[in-house]
Amino acid sequence: MLFNRCCAPKSLPRSLWVSAAAQAAEINPLNHAPVEHLTKVFPGFAPNAEHIAVVTTKYWRTNGVRLTVGFLDNPPADLRAKILSNMNSWAESTNVLFTESNDAPKVRIARTSGDGYWSSLGTDILSIPTGQPTMNLE
Repeated sequence: MLFNRCCAPKSLPRSLWVSAAAQAAEINPLNHAPVEHLTKVFPGFAPNAEHIAVVTTKYWRTNGVRLTVGFLDNPPADLRAKILSNMNSWAESTNVLFTESNDAPKVRIARTSGDGYWSSLGTDILSIPTGQPTMNLE
């Protein structure tokens, strides 16, 4: 059954870490990397852009977010509805609403056999090139 599987988080390629961190902090200032804490713990610590990117969180705005969802392989309508229903069950605890869209969706779901169950997290989905999946449901 599709929905009893665990989705593994997928990391961005290293080349996108810095730009994705900057975008995350712009979307939600609370994502800002706690560099001042690191400098207190490690005297003389001089972070570079990658250090900052690694400790930047990727949360959406605190007032909630509406994310559009598209399917890269055009599954049947009943399956699309079931997937969206399961995604929207998170709304109770995450303040996110997922709606289906064919017009530049933010969440792009593939169902590539053998590629596993994975998803990019939070604002990282905005760094994935258009046309590429941000989630796979084998």
